[in-house]
Amino acid sequence: MLKLYYNSIECGKSYHKTCVYTDTPEKFIGKVDEIITLPESFEIYFLDDIKFFVLQNEPPNYTLIDGDYFIDKPIEEVKEDIGIENYIPHSLAYLHYGKTNNILEKNNVKDVISYWESSRGYFNLGLLQIQNFKSTEFIEEYSKLKTFYQVNIEGIHLDRLKVTVEISLCQYLFTLFCFSRDITHKIIYHPSHIHLHGPGTIDKENFLSSLKKKVLI
Repeated sequence: MLKLYYNSIECGKSYHKTCVYTDTPEKFIGKVDEIITLPESFEIYFLDDIKFFVLQNEPPNYTLIDGDYFIDKPIEEVKEDIGIENYIPHSLAYLHYGKTNNILEKNNVKDVISYWESSRGYFNLGLLQIQNFKSTEFIEEYSKLKTFYQVNIEGIHLDRLKVTVEISLCQYLFTLFCFSRDITHKIIYHPSHIHLHGPGTIDKENFLSSLKKKVLI
């Protein structure tokens, strides 16, 4: 899957300065403008943990882009507090977060996240531009929810290695936090962008195969 990241970087560096946060800096030498090595103590528990680590440590005015996201034009710089890839309304989002949200709510997640609600929909964060965001406060909220999940949910009701829980624990919380704090947003997705969503491998392998075919032509 490293080839996907390389291709995403090549797409991005045509228009923007590039930086990668990684625990394997040797794999990105010569690929990006800046490499930031994650501390040895850093642990990935949820898939978005690196993304939220960047929120804690990077000064404003930057765009986070997933390694399976490919652009073909400059990303718009927004005047709003944040730019997001897209907003998924509850009518479509329930399929992705309904089961996990129900389990969280049955175990009193609202005692931990007071502004929790069931049907807000969520921001897709394949692209996330930060201009004016309450990063420190959000990380405190995220840490509370992560601890709640580890103590009350993991291994009892859900197994995060078998079920994708990040939409509820990461993207949905981020969305609720933004609405509760009146953080303004703008969609910066463009129809020509390609995003191979999520941890699955089939779409990614097919995409890599298509790249190989293009090289051969």
